[in-house]
Amino acid sequence: MRILVYLSLVVALLALGVLPLCPAQEKPGRDPKAENQEFYKVRSALAGRRAGAMLQATVAIADGPDRAEEIQLNWTLDYTGPRPPLIILRPSLEDGTAGQTRVILYAEGKDGRVYEGQLESPTPPLVQGTPKEWFLTIPPGKTATGELKISARRVADCFQQPWPKQFDDTPPILHVQLIHKPHHRGGDLDAWTGELYTPVLKVPLKKW
Repeated sequence: MRILVYLSLVVALLALGVLPLCPAQEKPGRDPKAENQEFYKVRSALAGRRAGAMLQATVAIADGPDRAEEIQLNWTLDYTGPRPPLIILRPSLEDGTAGQTRVILYAEGKDGRVYEGQLESPTPPLVQGTPKEWFLTIPPGKTATGELKISARRVADCFQQPWPKQFDDTPPILHVQLIHKPHHRGGDLDAWTGELYTPVLKVPLKKW
């Protein structure tokens, strides 16, 4: 009788969607590496030219302060739209643009799954105007370039603090994606607004 009651309860919970039929990590034939590559492919599909503007980036590793490694995102911006020159808020993790520039971090944990972290431009404590020097003017046929620097220690904190069982002192397989969503027009500058993405980029980090 107890067995029948138990089975009836399990069937009821399954019908309500409370219990999974099969946990994802136990799916027969599951290939975490293939799933992760497909995930990166889908996220990379967001990249490309938007309303004439295109954001691209490459990744490099350099020695930062205190001998810690530093991730460098070298970005480029160009424009082929009908309203040159391109005037746009520059990508930055230092300017106080309240998250208009973001770096999404993808780290593969010990369980093979992808965990996400995020870094973004700071929000100023007080409402303020956007300085004109934060905007770029890109003439036709020209490309603007810049660099974002990210401490490897800062990246480690994004994952070790919330998921200590998944990440230790050895850097995991790590990818990044730069996202720029400017909405400040700069007053009479009438700057470009929209959403720009780079593809997902692998980071050759050796220590953090």
